Amino acid sequence: MNPETISKSADLISSAVSETAAAASNGAAIPYMSPEMIAAAIGALIGGGIIILFEVIKQYRANSALRKALKIGLYFEVSDNFINELPLEADGSPNFELNLFYDSFYRQNKTDIVRLLDEKLLIRLSRFYTMASYAHNLKETVSEKATKINAPSVFSNADATARIKNSQLHTLQQGLKRDLRFPLCAALGSQEVLKPELESVFASNPLDFQLHPPTRYEKWWNKYTKEQKEAAKATQPTN
Repeated sequence: MNPETISKSADLISSAVSETAAAASNGAAIPYMSPEMIAAAIGALIGGGIIILFEVIKQYRANSALRKALKIGLYFEVSDNFINELPLEADGSPNFELNLFYDSFYRQNKTDIVRLLDEKLLIRLSRFYTMASYAHNLKETVSEKATKINAPSVFSNADATARIKNSQLHTLQQGLKRDLRFPLCAALGSQEVLKPELESVFASNPLDFQLHPPTRYEKWWNKYTKEQKEAAKATQPTN
């Protein structure tokens, strides 16, 4: 039944109801409803109900599909934020380094994420991205300061200048290591909870969908990723 038919049927129902109400209020006999009017009323109710039900089901399926897509995207983005655990301090304090930070998927889809995902998951996601983002911004700020320290100096005594720069860089690195400790510890904890929760949406092992190069570029790929890991280790703050 198309919308035009439903509209006409609804008009018939409205007219019949109005006539019946007017007759009842005046104490007159209730108007006779023909079989055609009764059929139209029933048809309108059934047809309208079916269309509404169909739209509800269609919207539910669309939301379910989008919810699954959001969880898949979030799983990979959360997993790709690489938080490296460094050796402990003598007093047992942990050390961390944020080697990779991504939040574009979360930011671009935040409206649908808030609309479709449950509150507990939203809280965990918010905490994770807040802590990881804070650590990333802090690291960028310290990197800018380090660049300024390493800028060419006007001092003539190269050895003295080098000692000053090394002392300043050491202080900066120690401060960064200390300041990253809490946000990255919190982000890592959130990440370890989020990954299995988001992973539940997969019908198969998500590790099967990690990035892989074409076969002809595997040699370069393996060499490149190895170099990146070694470079990351080489830039870690030292005690």
